[in-house]
Amino acid sequence: MDAGRKLRRLSVDPAPRLSAELTAGVLAAAQAAESTDAAPPLNDEQLMALQHPGGLPADAEVTHFPMRQAVDRDDATGDLVGYGQLIEQGLSPADRDRPTGTLFVHPDHRRQGLGRALVARMHEATAGNVHLWAPNDSAAAQRLARAAHMVPVRELLVMGRSLEEPLPRAPVPAGLKIRNFVISRDQPGFLEVNARAFADHPEQGRLGAAGLRTKIREPWFDRSGFLLAVDPSVAPSFATGAPASEYVTGDDDGDDEDGATVVPGLTKDGRIVGFHWTKEHVDEDGGERVGEVYVLGVDPDTEGRGLAKALLVRGLARLREHGCRRAILYVEGDHDKAIGLYEKYGFRTVKRDVLYAQHLVLPAADEPGRAPQV
Repeated sequence: MDAGRKLRRLSVDPAPRLSAELTAGVLAAAQAAESTDAAPPLNDEQLMALQHPGGLPADAEVTHFPMRQAVDRDDATGDLVGYGQLIEQGLSPADRDRPTGTLFVHPDHRRQGLGRALVARMHEATAGNVHLWAPNDSAAAQRLARAAHMVPVRELLVMGRSLEEPLPRAPVPAGLKIRNFVISRDQPGFLEVNARAFADHPEQGRLGAAGLRTKIREPWFDRSGFLLAVDPSVAPSFATGAPASEYVTGDDDGDDEDGATVVPGLTKDGRIVGFHWTKEHVDEDGGERVGEVYVLGVDPDTEGRGLAKALLVRGLARLREHGCRRAILYVEGDHDKAIGLYEKYGFRTVKRDVLYAQHLVLPAADEPGRAPQV
């Protein structure tokens, strides 16, 4: 069937939710795109918005853009050939004016102008300045951005290192201890220190009880890879404000020494001051186990004592013990302090994810037509 026939009927119908069947189709298309591009087209937040939107912050509004293409005159809906997603969140008008998301086209339907059509439809359906992530910032993504008059506004580095090489030593700071996350008691304490550590981060800093609950219930979650640093000398203090019913309850594999029921929210051995949450993947190409520094954070009041280094090394050692031969992580491209730490411990940049936004040229008061704004 020729390309002209395939392009006869193209539709993009924005929707706040997708059916189970269409969601499955998007996930299958995303898997095909990942196999072709060697990069997942949807990040964790976008997957949550697609599969478990209840895990997003309460003020988040999701719009899905399934692109379907009819290949027969009698086909009422058509095949899924592409997908876009935008999330609007935040309380201020400025936040709402920056819907952020992504899009991808199924590998079997590329080079037909579908990406440009999908971008145009997303801009058309949204009043704000659309921001779109380009995983691995491929040449095709750059061409699409130029065609849509979009420019880079944020960069996320993907860094990696071998776990077959020796790991540096990094002692735990005096007075602190590192242990595994306990589902029945550590959720509020973790959320508090996470909010403090990532106060300026647009995604991680907004993680709440519902989002944490969703992540804990994911098949990949393993609390033995979720390390917490605790200061026994400081009494726990929780500012999350969520009721106990908002947290996950369940078996903690006998981690509680006294065997008693532990009330969610009570961390009985002190205050959580840092964490290293790791994650494990299986490389689809070679079947190799790959570890990820999923989130590494330290309470601002505890910085400068070497805790981040100690947590990093212990998390990497745990990944190696589980058979991972290499590790990856994601870090903001302008976070020089974090990049310096990771480079010191053997990580090197392997690729970049880039966030694009529409390039609007607005006249300046003193120099008309010369003030580009994003």
